[in-house]
Amino acid sequence: PMDLVYAFQKLPVEGKKLLIVGDGELKQQIEQYVAQEKIKDVILAGFINQTDLPNYYHVADVLVLPSSSETWGLSVNEAMAAGLAIIVSDSVGCGDDLVVEGVNGYIYPTGEVDALTDALVHVCEDAKGERRMSKASLKIIQNYTLENTAQGIMRAAGVEGYPR
Repeated sequence: PMDLVYAFQKLPVEGKKLLIVGDGELKQQIEQYVAQEKIKDVILAGFINQTDLPNYYHVADVLVLPSSSETWGLSVNEAMAAGLAIIVSDSVGCGDDLVVEGVNGYIYPTGEVDALTDALVHVCEDAKGERRMSKASLKIIQNYTLENTAQGIMRAAGVEGYPR
């Protein structure tokens, strides 16, 4: 998360806001850094109940998941269903499956703040225009249904009688 704060601080975009959701172990470090550097427009929302997360997705333009290790990253699925552009580090497992580079978002090398900043700039430019990335996320995620998942598992297990 600190990489995201550093990247946000470097953004040459006016009127930007950063909303950080969660009460992770770095929260205090982030609070101290934001106060020390007097970074404006950073909102630390803290813990948000899962049932309230859609409200946060709907006020955003992009979800950034800067994890150094993330098996999948279900919040990416949720954010795409809300029509957000996506930026993930290359340590987020779902990146290769859900993020189409330059179409609905970007995958950047973990820890590379300049690459994250560049991705944010591109997404901010898209958000000012026709929101092409938002539309692409909605189109991509529509195929990720429980039925398709179940069918894929059945197919992989070689279950007889699976409708082909």
